[in-house]
Amino acid sequence: MPPKKEGGASKKKKVNMEKNGHNPGQKKTPLANNTSQTKSPIASLILEVAKLTKMQAILNLIRRFQALAKLSLSDRNKVFARDNRQYKMF
Repeated sequence: MPPKKEGGASKKKKVNMEKNGHNPGQKKTPLANNTSQTKSPIASLILEVAKLTKMQAILNLIRRFQALAKLSLSDRNKVFARDNRQYKMF
C-alpha cells in the first residue's frame, strides 16, 4: 500500500514560500485592502478613528510649536528643560 500523501502545497512549494517570508495556508493582506473586513461598519469606524487620532496628534504638535514660537528664548528653554525632566527614566 502506498504511503498517504500530505494534503496542501507540495514540500518544495512550502520551502520556497517560507524562504520568501510567506506562511503557507495563511493569506496576509492589509486591513485596508481586505474587503471582507472593511465592509464591516466596526472596521470602517476603527479606521476612521485611527485617521482622526493621527490628525489630532499632528494638530496638537502644531499648536504646541506655535505656542513655543511666541515665548522668549529663556522661557522656551525652561519648557524644554521641564519636558526633559518629565520623560527621563533614570
